Amino acid sequence: MIKGSFFYLLLISTLTILTFFATSCNKMGINTNTNSFDQDHQKETSNEISEANPVPKDQERPSQETPKEKEPSKSESSEITASTNPPISYGREKNIPILYYHAVSDTILGIEELFVSPSDFEQQMLYLKDNSYSIITFDDLPEIEKYEKPVIITFDDGYENNYTKAYPILKKFNFPAVIFLTTDYMDKNNYLKQWQIEEMKDLISFEAHAVSHPDLTTLSLDALTYELTESKKILKDLTGRESIAFAYPFGIYNQTVIDVTKKHFTYAVTINSGLFFSQDNHYTIKRVYIPRKTTIGQFETRLQKGFIT
Repeated sequence: MIKGSFFYLLLISTLTILTFFATSCNKMGINTNTNSFDQDHQKETSNEISEANPVPKDQERPSQETPKEKEPSKSESSEITASTNPPISYGREKNIPILYYHAVSDTILGIEELFVSPSDFEQQMLYLKDNSYSIITFDDLPEIEKYEKPVIITFDDGYENNYTKAYPILKKFNFPAVIFLTTDYMDKNNYLKQWQIEEMKDLISFEAHAVSHPDLTTLSLDALTYELTESKKILKDLTGRESIAFAYPFGIYNQTVIDVTKKHFTYAVTINSGLFFSQDNHYTIKRVYIPRKTTIGQFETRLQKGFIT
């Protein structure tokens, strides 16, 4: 009877001590759960794997030069940056809508949305004037801090209606603009003629859009280099001005294309929708696409956001 009581008291004492010890550990923040330790360790290991070996995002390769509307992220411009130089800094960062047109005409030749009505285009230029936007070109970017509301107007390919329809409207507002010219298209039907280019030099900066408008990512290094350097040379001979900006044909590029472009140009534009920030990567510059039938309300939204939600 005494022995039984003794062992009973010993058991009670042991349980009391263990309970006291566990309570003290919890108060001091000591984790006595081994399962929790395994979970924390697994989480840390997972983080180490994802940070040390990130899975690269696939580079977008649009199938045609008609960009889809999407909300840009600030990280997109640095997706392809492994071997690029840091972006050039121009002091205080500015957002710069770079408007992106092709043709200005009511005569549709091909994809309808690429042909902005001349009356709509004039309304859009009037909106820029009435709202005190400063129309600049790529030559002005080193002094971007001088402009409160900068905008760049660009056209791709070099359609002849850029001269017959857009140019008179630009002259009316005294707005400079940029035409990314594919040099093999010159003098062909519905494309700019050399005499027209000569006349437009007072207001238009002609920048390079390759010689033959190929998918640059499919070319050999020699062929890629030729497309860039020869188009730049032709433009220099034609206008007397050094081309500093390049537009990737179809908006398609990869790291090799960027690396070669950097050797010959200061800027390169894509067809990805969004605003360009002055301290973004200068070789994956977004633009603001303006298709046919864009209302003034939509135009205003695109200027502010770079796209329509």
